[in-house]
Amino acid sequence: MIRIILLISVFLFSFNSFSAAKRFVAKVSKVRGKVTVLSPGQHKARILRVGMKLKEDTSIVTSKRSFAQVVFFDKTKLNIGPESKALIVKGNTKSEPGVVGLLKGKLRTSVKKAPSKRLSEKFIIQTRNAAMGVRGTEFQTIYNPDGNLTSLLTYKGEVAMVKLDDTDEDALDVERDSRTKKVKLKKASPKKDIRPDVKKVFKKKKAVVVKQGQFSGTVNKLETVSLPVKINPVQLNILYKNEDFKEVKTQKKAKVDPVKEKLAIKPVEQEAPLEGVIDKDKKVFAPKAGGFLDLKTGLYIPPSNESKLNKKLGVYVDNKTGGVNAASGEYIPPKGLKLDTEKGFVPDLKSAPKVDKKVLIAQARSLNENTATDVVVGDGNKKRKIVKSFFPRDLYTRESIVFSIAHLDEELKVGEISRDVSRTYRTDEGKSISIRWNQKSFSEFKNLRPYFGLTISKVDYSSVTRENRSQPEDTLHNFEFGFDYSFSKRLSFLFRTQLEQTLILNHSLTNNVQTSSFDVVTIPRFNIGVNSDLVKSEKAYLNGEALFGINFTKTKNDFTVDRALNLELSLGVGYWWSKSFRTELRAYTKHEKYNVNSQYFENDQSRDRSGVKANFLFAL
Repeated sequence: MIRIILLISVFLFSFNSFSAAKRFVAKVSKVRGKVTVLSPGQHKARILRVGMKLKEDTSIVTSKRSFAQVVFFDKTKLNIGPESKALIVKGNTKSEPGVVGLLKGKLRTSVKKAPSKRLSEKFIIQTRNAAMGVRGTEFQTIYNPDGNLTSLLTYKGEVAMVKLDDTDEDALDVERDSRTKKVKLKKASPKKDIRPDVKKVFKKKKAVVVKQGQFSGTVNKLETVSLPVKINPVQLNILYKNEDFKEVKTQKKAKVDPVKEKLAIKPVEQEAPLEGVIDKDKKVFAPKAGGFLDLKTGLYIPPSNESKLNKKLGVYVDNKTGGVNAASGEYIPPKGLKLDTEKGFVPDLKSAPKVDKKVLIAQARSLNENTATDVVVGDGNKKRKIVKSFFPRDLYTRESIVFSIAHLDEELKVGEISRDVSRTYRTDEGKSISIRWNQKSFSEFKNLRPYFGLTISKVDYSSVTRENRSQPEDTLHNFEFGFDYSFSKRLSFLFRTQLEQTLILNHSLTNNVQTSSFDVVTIPRFNIGVNSDLVKSEKAYLNGEALFGINFTKTKNDFTVDRALNLELSLGVGYWWSKSFRTELRAYTKHEKYNVNSQYFENDQSRDRSGVKANFLFAL
């Protein structure tokens, strides 16, 4: 028994180490200021340093005035701006695109063109509510979690952008656990959405193609992304040159009219009307061309009605909606105003103490109407009511522990073949406790989950047997290892391998005197089955499970238990108290039959076990 426990412990450790292994996909090439990194499996963040190699599921957090550049092995460059949080979900392969999640802040990405035409997207940047897929281009992404706003600015090439929502089937989140610091996958929620399988969304939804010098962003009120429009060419070129997100103290404004400016990048002609369009019925929105992009809030500030059209570049130019920093390209609001994610423009009395507050309020109201803040932000900054409906598949993306206690009845029928007689032994005082450790699904096979289990049972026939039928042991152990495969949200296929101790009635002959005893035999088993939610509400469910298996031949001392079949059925009712805790009450029955023989006897033994089990699941 000790040998078995040691072997299983070593196997558990080896398997867990193997499943936790992540490949290196990138290397740190530049760091400025304070930047921290949290590697997969680590519990404490470290200072990011030049030369570090980064694995999949690594998160990077930058502080104020900080910056980091990460270069993937395929030469893709990822520049992470100040006060940002990014997650390297996975690197790209010949058949799969790389995925980086932007949880907050700014990213600038330079992707070399994919050599393989099989990849529609070589690299994907994803936020909570949008995804950007590219084959080869240079672009900047901004995500503001407070307003749930994603903004995209393309410097070179083209970027495909789609709006994501919480109803996307197969949508998954990547979340780093606050306690264990492990990266895990789970069902998408309005709080955190980074989906490794987001490439499926590009096939399901029509993407907006954002070309060189154009902007597009999420429009929360219309649940879509805006049609691509050209931003102010002066800001475009300053931002393009400031690839390291350098912040400057000077507030010198650049001349926003590009008539006399030498432009390294010129915006590509847009398909949307230059003057903008909004159609709530058709869910179409395009702001006026030539506006400014605020890097902190992600808001696009279009030119006012008094702006003038630069026919040469096809953009409107306006000095009354603010300006841009000549060195960094950051947006500078009009004097006396500041930008707020929720409210848009609001008075800033500190910057203009001598200006009448009523004048500033009127100016802010006018700019907000022009910016359409109520449409762009909408209810994105407000918490939406979520219907928390849990399915068995949800558990595949997280590790979990299940504790169980059970009361069981067992009946053993023994048929003596030689004498054609049968005896029945019953006990209704059996009990068991068990623990099961569910691993999270594999990154390559997200529907396949391994698990390990241990059950300790107590079955005593001594009180119901004759005096000459002894039972040396009444404690039984069952070691279990297997896989669950999620076929759909409700249906899973089960594969189990067991080493289960059971009681077998043995007869022996000593000095011509026959003695009988219930001996413990460890029988190998393999089972396959199905598990399904039969009836489902938001948090409660009725679940059914069926397992069919084979018991392999086992020889102990002077008798042999031949190969046999077994069948187990169960029905359970459960309730999800939270996404991390579930209780369940399950009734079950199990039937198995053996042929037992030795040189002294041969008989058939059939066992029927039934009981009620209480399960307590804790998701990690």
